Amino acid sequence: MIRFLIRCNKIFKKRPFYFFTIIAILTLGFVVVAKKITFKEDISSFLPHSKETELINFVYENNKLSDKIIISIALNKSSEDSVTALMDGVDLLRALIEESANVHIDEILSEIDQNTISEVQNTILENLPVFVSETELKALEKNLTDTTLSKIIAKNKELLLMPSGGFVKDNLLNDPLHLSGSTLKKIQKLGEFQKFNTDNGYFFSPDNKKVYLFIVAKNAISETKENAIFVEKLESSLQQFESESNGLYKTTHFGAIPVSVTNAQQIKQDSIISMIIALLLIIIILLLYFRKISHLILIIIPVFFGALLSIAFIVIFKGGISTIAIGASSAIFGIALNYSLHFLIHYKETNSTEKTIKEISFPMIVGSITTVGAFLSLLFVKSDALKDFGLFSAFTLIGTLIFVILILPQFFKKDSQNNLTPTHSNNFWNRIATARIENIPYIGLVILILTIIFGYYSTNVKFDTDFNNLSYMTKDQKKALAEISEVSKMNAPYLYHISTGKNLEEALENYEKAFPIIDSLNGLGYFDHIQGIGDFIHSEKYNQKRIDHWNQFWKEKGTYTIQRIEYESEKNGFYKESFSSFTSLIDTPFTLQNINISPLRAVLLDDYIIEKPGQTVIVTLLYPTVEIQKIVDSPLAAVPNTIMFNRTMSNKSMVTLLYSDFNKVLLICALLVTFFLFISFGRIELSLIALLPMVFGWIWILGLMSIFGIQFNIVNIILATFIFGLGDDYSIFMMEGLIQEYGQKKDLVVSYKTSVILSAVTMFIGIGTLIISKHPAMRSLAEVSMVGMISVVIMTYTISPLVFKSLVYKKGKSRIQPITLVEYVITVYSFLWFLLGCLALNLLIPILLIPFASLSYRKKIYHQIFCYLSKLCTQRVPFVKFNIFGYDKQKFEKPCIIISNHQSHIDLTGILGLHPNIIALTNKWVWNLPFYGLPLRFADFYPIADNMENSVDKLEAIIKKGYSILIFPEGTRSEDCSINRFHKGAFYLAEKLNLDILPITLHGFGHILPKKELCLRKGEISIHIGDLIKKEEYQQLGGYQNVSKWARKAFVNQYNKIASEIETPDYWSNRVAMQYIYKGMNIEWEVKRNLKRNNNYATLISELKQYKNVKFVNCGYGELPFLAAMVLKNTTIYAVESNEEKFSIAKNCANIPSNLHYEENTDIQFEIIIDIQTLNK
Repeated sequence: MIRFLIRCNKIFKKRPFYFFTIIAILTLGFVVVAKKITFKEDISSFLPHSKETELINFVYENNKLSDKIIISIALNKSSEDSVTALMDGVDLLRALIEESANVHIDEILSEIDQNTISEVQNTILENLPVFVSETELKALEKNLTDTTLSKIIAKNKELLLMPSGGFVKDNLLNDPLHLSGSTLKKIQKLGEFQKFNTDNGYFFSPDNKKVYLFIVAKNAISETKENAIFVEKLESSLQQFESESNGLYKTTHFGAIPVSVTNAQQIKQDSIISMIIALLLIIIILLLYFRKISHLILIIIPVFFGALLSIAFIVIFKGGISTIAIGASSAIFGIALNYSLHFLIHYKETNSTEKTIKEISFPMIVGSITTVGAFLSLLFVKSDALKDFGLFSAFTLIGTLIFVILILPQFFKKDSQNNLTPTHSNNFWNRIATARIENIPYIGLVILILTIIFGYYSTNVKFDTDFNNLSYMTKDQKKALAEISEVSKMNAPYLYHISTGKNLEEALENYEKAFPIIDSLNGLGYFDHIQGIGDFIHSEKYNQKRIDHWNQFWKEKGTYTIQRIEYESEKNGFYKESFSSFTSLIDTPFTLQNINISPLRAVLLDDYIIEKPGQTVIVTLLYPTVEIQKIVDSPLAAVPNTIMFNRTMSNKSMVTLLYSDFNKVLLICALLVTFFLFISFGRIELSLIALLPMVFGWIWILGLMSIFGIQFNIVNIILATFIFGLGDDYSIFMMEGLIQEYGQKKDLVVSYKTSVILSAVTMFIGIGTLIISKHPAMRSLAEVSMVGMISVVIMTYTISPLVFKSLVYKKGKSRIQPITLVEYVITVYSFLWFLLGCLALNLLIPILLIPFASLSYRKKIYHQIFCYLSKLCTQRVPFVKFNIFGYDKQKFEKPCIIISNHQSHIDLTGILGLHPNIIALTNKWVWNLPFYGLPLRFADFYPIADNMENSVDKLEAIIKKGYSILIFPEGTRSEDCSINRFHKGAFYLAEKLNLDILPITLHGFGHILPKKELCLRKGEISIHIGDLIKKEEYQQLGGYQNVSKWARKAFVNQYNKIASEIETPDYWSNRVAMQYIYKGMNIEWEVKRNLKRNNNYATLISELKQYKNVKFVNCGYGELPFLAAMVLKNTTIYAVESNEEKFSIAKNCANIPSNLHYEENTDIQFEIIIDIQTLNK
């Protein structure tokens, strides 16, 4: 990939005219397409979608009750007839509104005239068969007697003769039996819930000081673009009304539509202001660093290119995008700016586009893949705005990356002609970058403690499910809501109950299953009031049922009733035909075709019916007097094809859905990032180190949010992907810097850290500007983003270097070989077995103290178990091959002094596992340890005293029990596995106790567990048991001092002989290969490939044994010279390489053998010169 990019760079530089022409045409095309973008300003687009939530949103968007705007008019000046003045004001205002905004209005309600009331009454009278229930007919049946009918007609006469008789005349004549009474009472109750007075049909406040006007908009609440025009015209009409009345009137207005328009406008305003401020501040910061406007332009151009490409793609594939998604893009621009920053900062260091591409392409492409993948994972979320945010972010980063690695290098002249400002050590940013925060004493411990504290608090982070907290209202709107709430239940808590169907008939059938339960619960006092279609509209099935009851009833009672009504009419002075419209209604069979309740529906019920193609919803508003949960648990919730919700319930439902999606996104992000990090770095260790800042950073984010009371909400939760993207980029660049620094032993990480810190500052500014937003949703983005960004940067600057350095360095020096995850697991596994063994030995002591046999017998049992557990700890280590040579049980049957070279912590268990009759002399501090020392004391291990002479008697007692004594004459572990000077104590004891000496040579123990390491390595260990040295033999040497010198010389010879046989190229190949891990995937793979392809160069190295000096040319990364030097310890080796980078890697490997020199030497006449390049072809 890098070679391809460098080749493209060279080709483009040769043809600049054609290249820039193509880029200009592409950019122009993106601009033309991007201009067609449409913006969605509905905050509800952030809400996740499911069948239930889509239905809820459908109700919210199309419910005329929520689309209704209430306008109140009050007098600013006193008036003799305030009521008349207010009525005149309503008429004037209505005329102004109709004149300016009529195209946006579905209905204006300023008064209810008598004609409307009469029309409603006539509708009921004409359709009595569907309004009169079976129960009411049964009650009527009891009153159809001569006496009762006589009283009813007489009462009707009295009502007609009263002064108000004119108002009830039509009703009485059309319904002499008052069958419509219950229906009219139900209609009357519909208005009782609102605290309006009516005067001449106008709506007044209870004190008659305000009059009200109601407007129903044509457009749904989500159509903010059209609604913004409507609201502007409406407010213009209100201002005109107030000015033309010379200050007589003052108005207030409120509704969901003005609030939604205010939200959309505020989001747009906040987005524009924050982006402008962010860009200005970022420009200032970058100018202070680069000191050239041209460099600043080169940083910004790729981001604009990426944004243009992104918008163009969205126009092609979607057409529109959420405004909030664009608003949050200031954070994305910060990430995109990283790419340009990385390029220019590295270019300042290298002054070469080719070197810059070579250094940054890998981390930039890997970071971009994982970041883009993280944002694209938002496509799995059931939220349109989050999908928009993910798409916009992903395409912006892709476009920016393409520009930076392919186009940006073309803006620079030939490398030799560049005059970029060099990086100075006194530069403020470089001083920050060169600061080694990870080297601060105990910083790792501080980070760990803080992470534990934040982890504890992280479980208390809350999710704000109240969407009202994400809505913005002006002071005037808040005041208007408070005023209107005094007369309207607009702000009162209520439940939505909706019945659904594909059409009105189906929806009514489902509603009729729920209504009896609603009516029953209302009778039990569950509700203060109910608003809906009530018992006024029915399905055809239900209507037919009532009609059948009606027709059957009057078939039986009709003739008698008509005769009695006509008789009583004449008797009370009426014409015989006075009630003919009623008698005709009961005398003629009623049919479905006769039903016409359109006037009633239009006036009172249409607000509760939502009819759209393929979807009809009947809305009922329930105002509870009991706990909502009690209603939710009632049978009403079980009615099929109906749902019940309020804002809180729907919010929780959506939040639950969002959480499910959010967890899915986090999982996808984590898997995606981990996968690509592993593919990119080629090692799981580096992948995990790169992930750690994100994991720790997330814990810090949650903890800090909990401590400072910052809550997640449905908007700022999107920042989870942002945190992954930001942390991912920073971690990858930091890791790349650490890898190069480790491989070449140069302070290359500074330029990477400079990029990170500059990026962090620009990101902080880019996101921090959102904190000035007035809109709470935008401000919440800033709060969470700032906390998240600070956390991730701190983690990147500390966790990655700390963990990486712990793998490759110890106390500031390179380890013999880096630690791998497998080796760490091996170590933990083996140490756990050791701890279990110690625990078992400790638990056995109380048991063996029970005198079931002699003490010596019990201790023999203990030693046998001790031996077995020691064998397990040494001979069963995973990935470590164990060999034993010269073993003969008889060598341990007779007490003797066992001497051995000392290489590692596991030497002791290795030898103790050979036979149960072995005890060892130990350090006094080990002997006194509470956990490990107790088994040693019980097993009669003896602490080494300052004066060996004082120990002879005690050790002699142990010898008499049949035990051999193990002593390491070197007294301490050898650092390089060579044989150190022998102390004389072992030979003194042998002489004084008159014992044979058994020499045991250990090999490989110091290679798998070096003295200064606590981590086991892969490898091979062996124990070589020599022949017993009889006391008669060593006594001939003339005293224990001479025996000590003789024994060391014999050990050296024996060890060198063993080493020459075992330490072959195959033996050392893993050690050599491990020198190249964590230096780059390609380097590691090339070294391992060369070793495998050439069978570890075994044949060649074997042939080189005859030479005293060897020179390797074109040594590459130096694996062959290194391996040869490890095997051929007596051969002087020189190695050279023309490739500067490869040579730097080779000569900076850790623990290079002393006989290997990476330098040119003309003073030596080499016996053989080998060109390695020819071997690896």
